Amino acid sequence: MHVLEQLIERAKSVGVSADLIGDDDCVFGYGTSMSQHFWIEDGQYFFGSDERATTRYSNMWTSSPDIASLALIELVGSLYRMAAGYRQINMEYGWHSFPVGWTIQRVVGSSSMRVASDDQPGWSYETHRLDQYLHIPSLTVYPVKTVLDMFFDPEAPPLGTLDQVHNFYARF
Repeated sequence: MHVLEQLIERAKSVGVSADLIGDDDCVFGYGTSMSQHFWIEDGQYFFGSDERATTRYSNMWTSSPDIASLALIELVGSLYRMAAGYRQINMEYGWHSFPVGWTIQRVVGSSSMRVASDDQPGWSYETHRLDQYLHIPSLTVYPVKTVLDMFFDPEAPPLGTLDQVHNFYARF
């Protein structure tokens, strides 16, 4: 996963802990904040905050490489921006940022919720922490590379509408 390699390199450059445990199995953290874990298993991408070595519990999982990349960029990119002293650019959490064309469904027989795109059937994820991952669909309006570049850009505008971002970058 090319995005993971870039994130690890950038994160380490500003003092964010980014330890590759194995192929595509990584732990990220900064200062006293809780470590965040990312791993791939059986074609699924997992995100969790518990020790990977002691549990298989995840807070979010998806089979979509695009959704996984966006979630990773937002997670590690936020730590990177904090460590580098840049202002945060994350989208507002919650319903304010939830785009039209996405649905949330309770998974029968589980405590998790499934978030899915009506237009892109492969873009979906399940989570036990809807509040923490509710903004991920909003990032899908941007190409993955744009989101990655924005988190690394010290002057990046707050994530908002696509027009706001295009207007900001049109200045150059």
